[in-house]
Amino acid sequence: MKIPLEWLKDYVAIKKSPKEIGTAFTAFGLMVDKPFDGKTFDLEHRFDRSDWLSILGCARDLAAYERLELKLPKIYTAKGKAPTDEYKVAIKVECPEIIRRFNTRVFRNVKVGKSPEWLKTRLEDYGIPSINNIVDITNYVMVELGQPMHAQDTDKFRKMEICIRRAGDEEKIVTFLGDEVKLYPEAFVLAQDGVTTVLGGIVGGRETGVDEQTKNIVLDAGNYDQVVIRKVSRKLKILNESSLRYDKYLHPDLTEYAIQRAAYLILELAGGDYYENEDWYPIPQKLTSIRLSTSRIKDLGGLELAENEVLDILDRLGYRLVSNVNKVLTLEVPYFRTDVEVADDIVSDILRIHGYAKIPITQLLGAPPKEETSTSPIR
Repeated sequence: MKIPLEWLKDYVAIKKSPKEIGTAFTAFGLMVDKPFDGKTFDLEHRFDRSDWLSILGCARDLAAYERLELKLPKIYTAKGKAPTDEYKVAIKVECPEIIRRFNTRVFRNVKVGKSPEWLKTRLEDYGIPSINNIVDITNYVMVELGQPMHAQDTDKFRKMEICIRRAGDEEKIVTFLGDEVKLYPEAFVLAQDGVTTVLGGIVGGRETGVDEQTKNIVLDAGNYDQVVIRKVSRKLKILNESSLRYDKYLHPDLTEYAIQRAAYLILELAGGDYYENEDWYPIPQKLTSIRLSTSRIKDLGGLELAENEVLDILDRLGYRLVSNVNKVLTLEVPYFRTDVEVADDIVSDILRIHGYAKIPITQLLGAPPKEETSTSPIR
C-alpha cells in the first residue's frame, strides 16, 4: 500500500519526520517495504485488514497510535433529487449469491475535463495516471476509502438498466484500455441490453466509458463475494487496484460512505445535478457486537491498563461502547473492521495502539523443563 505523505496529512496533522512516521507504522503493524522516496511510503501488511488498503484506514491507526485527531474527508450527505423515469437507471440482479449490495446515484449535466493539479498529483504520487475528472474521482475515492467504484455514461446506454449476471461462455469484453478479455461463467458482469460493459469488481469496459463528451453518468459502488472476484481475477490474470481491494471482505456500509464522498467531489469539480437512484441491498448487514472482559487484556498482554486508557484507545479506533458492566465491555465493531471477529482481536488492537514495546518483559520462574530425547527407532 502506497501512502503519499502530503495526502496522509489531510487526515492526521503529524509533524514528525518521515523516518519517525515509518517507525510508527512499523510499531503498530504496517511494515515499511521500501525506503521513503521523498513523497511516498511503500507499506506492506500481512494481516486481513481491508481498511489498511485505504489511506484513511492507515491514517486512522497512525492517529490513534500518536494520539492525534483524525480529520475525516468531506462528504455530501444531503439526498439527491428524485429521479424522473427518463433519468432513472433500473438495477436488475440475476446472481444474488454474489452481490451483497449495489449502490448507485445519477448525475446530470456534469462537465468532464482535466482534473485539478492537486487531484492529478495525488493520484500520480500513488501510481495511478490521470484520465479525466470523473474517472479520477472514482480512483481517488477507491484509494482514499478502499471502495472501488465505476462511472458510466448513460447516454451510451441502449436501455436505462444495469443487469448484473454471470458471464456467458465465450463472452468477451473490451476494457477501457482497449484490451479484449475472454470471460467464463464463474465471472459476473454488468451488462447493458445484452452488451457487457463492466467485468464485475475488476475492470470497466470501453462501451459506456466516461470521456470528454460525457454529460450524464450513473455512479456505482458494489459489494461482492470476495472469493468469486479472487478466483476470476487470478484466472484471467487481471490483478489491479480494484481486484486487490475486493480480494478482502469489505462491509456493505462502505458503499454508502464512498458514494457520499464521490458525490461531494463530483459536485465540486464537475458540477451538475445530483439524483437518487436504486440502492439494491436486500439483506442489510448488522454491525458486530462483542463482549470483552478487561481482565483478558492482562491475560494476553501481561499488563494492567487503566479503564479510561482502554476506552480511549477503543474510541480512537472507531469502536462504540454499548455497555460497561462489572468490567465487561460490550463493543460495537466499526463497519470498516471486517477482520475483528472475537474479543481477542480487540485485545490485540488495544495492545498495538498502547505499544508492544511497553509490554513488560518478565523472566520465567523456575528452571526450564528438561529436554527429553526418545530412544525409539525411527520408522
